[in-house]
Amino acid sequence: MTAERVELPGAYRGRAAGQLSGGNQQKVLFGRALGHDYDLYIFDEPTVSVDMSARAAIYRLIRELAETGKAVVVISSDLPETMNLAHHLLVFAHDRVAAEPEGNAIGEAAIFMPWAATSRRRSCRPFTRAGR
Repeated sequence: MTAERVELPGAYRGRAAGQLSGGNQQKVLFGRALGHDYDLYIFDEPTVSVDMSARAAIYRLIRELAETGKAVVVISSDLPETMNLAHHLLVFAHDRVAAEPEGNAIGEAAIFMPWAATSRRRSCRPFTRAGR
């Protein structure tokens, strides 16, 4: 059953999704996606505002999809999340791909160094408030 697969507690299974916590709402969304056999799954910030147990369950689901041969794209601003989930990463800086680390090359230096180098080449203007 999908509810068991996404680790939705039994007491919550009859409730409307809007009555659930953020983490359980995310699990319901994952359950809906898992009810279809897509070749590609795209998750945009899948663990924002969820507790650690929901986060762990979501990570397991993402890994399970990837292990079954599905293409999985995770868009995330959470660096540890991307480093732990990805086997191929695209690092964007100024609307361009700045780096593409893979496998064991995925690490903080592989992510931050190209981004910082790209940022230094661009002219920076200080932020100013209107009317001052």
